[in-house]
Amino acid sequence: MGTGTSCASPDAYGNNYQCPHYVRRVDAQVFGVDTTQPAWRGNGADYESTAAAKGLTFYPNGSTSDLRSADIMIFGAAPAAPFGHVASVNTVSANSVILTEQNWSFSGLATLPITRAASGNITIASRGSVPVAGWARPSSASPCASMTVAPTSLPTFAAVGGNGALTITASATCSWTATTTNSSMIVFSGSTSGSGGGSVSFTVAANANTTARSAAITIGNTSTTVNQAAAAQPTMNVRTERAFFETASGVEITVRTPNGATSASFGSAVLSVGELSASGAGTIGPFSVVFKIGTTEIGRVTGIAMNAGDRRQVQLSTPWTVGAGENVLRVELGSDIGPQTNTNDDYVVARIEAPYTLDLVAVSVSFLNIFSPGAPFRVGDTIEVKLNAQCTGGPGSTPTFPYSVYIDGVRVREGDWFVNCPTSFSINQWWVPSTSGNHTISWSLDTNSSGAGFILESGGGDGNHSVSTPVTIQ
Repeated sequence: MGTGTSCASPDAYGNNYQCPHYVRRVDAQVFGVDTTQPAWRGNGADYESTAAAKGLTFYPNGSTSDLRSADIMIFGAAPAAPFGHVASVNTVSANSVILTEQNWSFSGLATLPITRAASGNITIASRGSVPVAGWARPSSASPCASMTVAPTSLPTFAAVGGNGALTITASATCSWTATTTNSSMIVFSGSTSGSGGGSVSFTVAANANTTARSAAITIGNTSTTVNQAAAAQPTMNVRTERAFFETASGVEITVRTPNGATSASFGSAVLSVGELSASGAGTIGPFSVVFKIGTTEIGRVTGIAMNAGDRRQVQLSTPWTVGAGENVLRVELGSDIGPQTNTNDDYVVARIEAPYTLDLVAVSVSFLNIFSPGAPFRVGDTIEVKLNAQCTGGPGSTPTFPYSVYIDGVRVREGDWFVNCPTSFSINQWWVPSTSGNHTISWSLDTNSSGAGFILESGGGDGNHSVSTPVTIQ
């Protein structure tokens, strides 16, 4: 306490971190007093006897002069504080005074009780064994000592910015100037200086950053903080544009293309690929993309980040083996991407079918009605034409096969078969001959059919796609 031994080199206000150093800075800033003069040097206990030399008016403890903010509280010398102590009055209430100080309390704050007598006398309680001698303030304070700036706090400005104003109340002889710590954020409109009462208007510029910011407006010894919210986080959306398979060499497999589609063979290994696009503003990520066959996850790619406008492909590093029948690849955005406004575009599906082979084994003819006479067949008989065939490529798959039936090279019927592979099956058609003689009945797969189905011609079987039989009509 007092001046004691300095913790650092002295400056114009005395030894740093000592109690007189603090009150000298407060009086210089609040009252405009030049406290660097030699008269301001000395210990805390000396402030009572040297008050006049410092230009201070001293009010002894128990006097009728009320305390004011920024008054100097003076403690006398005592065994616990041989140099005395000084502190600055912060807040005064009916029953207590809050002090701000250096080199006593660890927090830099102290609260002492006040006793107010009916006669108006004010007594400040001792601080332990250290008595309060009294308090002092400049005899001729700065003309701006009573200046106030309102409001003391401002609401937070939105990111789009806005306008504000501060009102100054001061004596006519008080001259002031307004400054800011951030001229790009706060732009003054109108005058920034004046004497006596007045106002300062300003505009807060739009904040394009995604972090909040603040700046200070200083008028005289009063500083007002201006806070501004952050700009909204840019909206980013990622779409899964498509999914497809490709060979290990990078050749893309055409999926479910009618009429002779290319495909991987049953049991072959293919790569699963997804294509993404990003829109909006800014960046998004990292996030993951999940690959599934049906509902079973076969892998995922993590750590994906994209900028607005990006398009990119992601693929699993491990090939996947094509299963029998239809295989449905689903490429979807992982849940770690967060909310998406285009929720209908968070997954895409591709299908690949393991090749089916349909072999036509034989075609035969017989009477449809068992009561009809046996061969030879005659004009007008109802004849059953039966096809025996087999399909491989299942299990549980239902490909569609287009077919045609020919009599002497003239197509007399066409259609589509829906076959639950793998299976052997028979298909019946009926023919009523109208002419006698030797005829040829043919049954064939129509790979160029414009119907809804298609055939993939690889894998097992003998690959027969047309069978025929001769028949004589009498």
